[in-house]
Amino acid sequence: IARDSLLDKMRVDEIISAAFSKKGIPLMIVKSQLPVINTEISKILHGIVDFSIELENDEESDSIEIYINYGDSRRIIELCSGMEKTIASISIRVALCNISSLPKSDIFVIDEGFGTLDEAGIESCSRLLTTLKKYFRMILMITHVDGIKDIADHVIEITKTEKDSCAVFT
Repeated sequence: IARDSLLDKMRVDEIISAAFSKKGIPLMIVKSQLPVINTEISKILHGIVDFSIELENDEESDSIEIYINYGDSRRIIELCSGMEKTIASISIRVALCNISSLPKSDIFVIDEGFGTLDEAGIESCSRLLTTLKKYFRMILMITHVDGIKDIADHVIEITKTEKDSCAVFT
């Protein structure tokens, strides 16, 4: 009897493990919400960039793929530019926050997310960040990119001296 009880417990553990793995319940929930997520991403990016970001279920691999769609061409995210990846990452994060029923933070943090951007990419990300101000009370960015710093309401400039650092709030 003890052996059967142990086997039953092992089966239950395996079932629970499979249910909460990345291919279990979380994937089922995301797949069922793809239209809502894609609509929210479109709403966030409206008027900001000339492409759309689409999450799509790949039935063969049972995974979610991300595509950038320019209308006449479509590429998987791995083949996209740094700007496209940055905008996709930020817009997907915000869309998931917006549709979630979990408690929402009013602070959005981006740590060094803009280093791969050229001038056009900086302009697009600046428009996106301006739009995000309606979703969050505070957007905290850590960046060395001057074009991104220019849209900030407040800047904490940190300069390093020989022995220590100095922070100036403007």
